[in-house]
Amino acid sequence: MTKLPDNPELLKLYRNGFSDKEIAVQFDVTVQAVNMRLQQMGIKRAPFRTMAKEILEAAWRLRQKRDGVNSFT
Repeated sequence: MTKLPDNPELLKLYRNGFSDKEIAVQFDVTVQAVNMRLQQMGIKRAPFRTMAKEILEAAWRLRQKRDGVNSFT
């Protein structure tokens, strides 16, 4: 299992909008490990923001597929 990056790098990922799940996959750790570290840093995610991000990303993929646009994600 790979370790999480140091706090400044983790904070950068958080500020760039990566979800706990995306960070966990990137570093091959559990979502809980990411969440625990962020909480230790004083960061608490609002669940509705994560859900909204996932909904918007899914809608964007559907629109690209419908319009025949190649997805960059």
